Amino acid sequence: MLKSLFFVSIFAFASLHLKSQNLFDIDHTREYANFLFQSRQFQLATEEYERLLFFAPQETSYRLKLIQSYRFSGDYSRGLSHISMFYQDSLRFAPPEMVDEYLKLSLLSKEFNNVVYMAENSLRLSSEKKATYILESYLLSKNWKAAREMPGLTTVKDTKLLTFALQSHSIRYKKPALAGILSALIPGLGKVYSGAWKDGLIALIFISGNTWQTIRGFDKKGYDHAYGYIFGSLTLGFYLGNIFGAVKVAKAHNRKLDEKLYQDAEKYIYSGF
Repeated sequence: MLKSLFFVSIFAFASLHLKSQNLFDIDHTREYANFLFQSRQFQLATEEYERLLFFAPQETSYRLKLIQSYRFSGDYSRGLSHISMFYQDSLRFAPPEMVDEYLKLSLLSKEFNNVVYMAENSLRLSSEKKATYILESYLLSKNWKAAREMPGLTTVKDTKLLTFALQSHSIRYKKPALAGILSALIPGLGKVYSGAWKDGLIALIFISGNTWQTIRGFDKKGYDHAYGYIFGSLTLGFYLGNIFGAVKVAKAHNRKLDEKLYQDAEKYIYSGF
């Protein structure tokens, strides 16, 4: 009796063990991987899709889910390296869904040259998608001129992207050289030209005050006294700094305009990923 119970226990334990091991077969792994993906646990999902590819290395659906998991988890470099490993030198022949992932990961990684090259050379993407990805790469790299003058611009159907491209043409940049010249003629005028009214007014008052002190020093104490030379040196330094500052303010103004358009474009483009 005891012997029979012993063998029954051994059999039951072995059955349970085999059943628990069965949780790691391809069907259970796929179900668990999909559950992790749908519940947005993307980092964990990558491990399960890696396991699935061990079972079926050529299964394109597993490959796609793995790459998407890497993208959603923010691990762009590993996503790109896996795509390169899957297709090596044949990415231009890859399914359009995989090319889409490659281009999105490249945009997120700010590898804009790769985006333009792959979009132009892919044999699976439509003309509209090619033009859209190229336009996005130009906008995200702040290459406004290339964006609004690209040959396939009319192919893009996304009106928001077209608006960003055309909006860059209406940006009113300030000319740093002109700002410097204006400040050389009238201290502070270059800053006023670039929109920095307060800074321009302060520069004018400060340099004018020091100029007056210089003239007054020479007039009162003569050219043999250090008073006039001290204020003269200060005036010259502030005058030259005012010219340099005007150029700097103009460039900062232009960067601000660029950054505003860039941030709007970046937010819109990446929100679609």
